[in-house]
Amino acid sequence: MRHALLFLLLFTPLALADDASPDETVKKTLDERRVSVRLDATPVDDALDFLRDLTSLNIAIVASATDGKKITLRATDVSARSVFDAIAASDDDFSYEVWRGFVFVSSKKQKSRVPPAADWGEKARKVVTEKRLTANFVDVSLPEVLDFLNDLTGLSFSTAQDVTDLKVNLRCRDVPVSDALDVVCRLLGLKIVKAGDVSVLKKN
Repeated sequence: MRHALLFLLLFTPLALADDASPDETVKKTLDERRVSVRLDATPVDDALDFLRDLTSLNIAIVASATDGKKITLRATDVSARSVFDAIAASDDDFSYEVWRGFVFVSSKKQKSRVPPAADWGEKARKVVTEKRLTANFVDVSLPEVLDFLNDLTGLSFSTAQDVTDLKVNLRCRDVPVSDALDVVCRLLGLKIVKAGDVSVLKKN
């Protein structure tokens, strides 16, 4: 059961430049979106869920960064970034950055390695950069996620045998498939390599 989050007030959405990069758009939202919050021993995961829903930010979370952690916070008319900063100030292990159009939340003690650039073929690269994904994966197996992406893109995906049991937890809204896959790879410690016309996800 969620702990009580008494209120979060979202003001008028910001008008963003059409030519802004995804990371620039996220940074602008963090700095300019105003919220008021009252959190009472609220699990950090729940607090981030509310921020995600009410700011439309895509937030990716490494489980170890928030597992079992709670936040108590009173704030009125502050930037969305201030809420992230307050969480970080209350927990020395909490870290966040803007990456691939997401707010990427991780642990300072257990560094999350950025995966190498995906090894896409020319055709596949065009598809994954143009196709956009909106999805809510909650404890979904990696092969099931790849089946979904196969249907969405028409591309072929596979996994190394030792990563088939990994679970994906990711909510995203209107992001390029390429960025979503980069985030999944970073969350799970994977990389994408090309095997003919098949893209294989394996340990990084």
